[in-house]
This record gives sequence, C-alpha cells and structure tokens, in this order.
Amino acid sequence: MIRAWIPLDLGPVPRFVRRTLDEDERYEIFIDWSGIKMKRLKTSTSMPMFLEFPVKNREYWERIKERYDPDDLRRLPLAWSNELSEYYAMTDKVLALSVTGFFSYARNTMRLDKLLVSFYREPDLVSDIMEF
Repeated sequence: MIRAWIPLDLGPVPRFVRRTLDEDERYEIFIDWSGIKMKRLKTSTSMPMFLEFPVKNREYWERIKERYDPDDLRRLPLAWSNELSEYYAMTDKVLALSVTGFFSYARNTMRLDKLLVSFYREPDLVSDIMEF
C-alpha cells in the first residue's frame, strides 16, 4: 500500500523559545519547544526529568491554547499550494496524518498526575482541553 503523509504541524505555534534556566557540569535545566521545564543529564542520552508543564490551571490553559489555533496557516507545510491540495484530493494513495490522541495531548500539557486529579477537581478544564 502506497501512502502519502500530510505533514501538518500540530504542536504549539509559535513554538516556545528553548531557554536554559540553570546549568552546571552535569545537568541542564531548560524549557523546551513545547513549554515543558526539564532537567537533563548532559553526559548521556537518558530521558530527561520533567519538572513543570505549561498548563497549571485554567488561566494557563487560556493563555496557551492560542498556540494551538487549528486555522493558523503556519501549520501547513512550506510547500503547501493549491496544486498540492488538488493532488491530495485526486490521488489513489492512502493519505495519512500523524496526530496525538486527546489524552496524550492533555497529559503533555498538564503532567499525568495533575491531569488525573483534574478529572475530579476541574472536569470543565479537562473537558475544554480535550475538546479543543
């Protein structure tokens, strides 16, 4: 089966600016492109320690969701054109789009334990995030 991938950018637009907050000979603490504060071991390729996530409550969510505007044209590939759109409409190839599931998206913006507690304490916030 021949597939054609549609390379849409589903992350935050604009990206967060990667910033180093603290650093020593062993560790770096930084904010990554998705707004997550992490601590990484500089001498290895191990998984970083996740310290803070961008959504802490509804106020933070209201600020960050502007970065997930589905109509933002920056989500389209640089080579997007009417010709490419017509090709996708006419091709017999299977079109594929890689997306993050609604639970993963909420987990990646809030942190797993905070998300699970929020199902009980802030169900309207969780619903808004997952419906967005």
